[in-house]
Amino acid sequence: MNTLVDTKWGGDIYAGSYVIGLQTGQSPQTLEERDGNGLPYTDPNGVTSNIGVILDGVYANGQPNDKVVHYYYKYLPNAGGWGRWLSKPGIQENSWIKMREISISYKFEDKILKRLKFIQELRLSIVGRDLFYIYSSLPDNINPEGLNGSGNAQGLEWGAFPGTRSFGINLNASF
Repeated sequence: MNTLVDTKWGGDIYAGSYVIGLQTGQSPQTLEERDGNGLPYTDPNGVTSNIGVILDGVYANGQPNDKVVHYYYKYLPNAGGWGRWLSKPGIQENSWIKMREISISYKFEDKILKRLKFIQELRLSIVGRDLFYIYSSLPDNINPEGLNGSGNAQGLEWGAFPGTRSFGINLNASF
């Protein structure tokens, strides 16, 4: 059995997928308020539900903000990107540890090979590549290797495809 573990430590990435997940309410981080665990908020129609938040900040007179608003306002400022600006929540530290490869091999015994006079050695292997992340500092299962481009475009992730696992069988023979 052989394994290959790959790692990257440090460096920042702009995780555009995470920002869009916050903005559209698809990120698990937005669940608390969406599931009614926020503060009581009364909408313009007079309906009260526990989807409110109090945003950081102060009034013009220096008093802390105490106004309950709809939770959308907590995540709406994350509408950065799309060619306008990069919002702060999207800047994430990008460290990861990945199980890059596992292979299991079986070497056939010499007594089996003696019957096949033309084969000196025979080995059968099953290989799995890009199997899973042991650790990733990015939220919401964002692909830490899903970068857009190369060169100066490194560090920008936006709607990257998930990684692809592959499995194979190797047969090595020596004649």
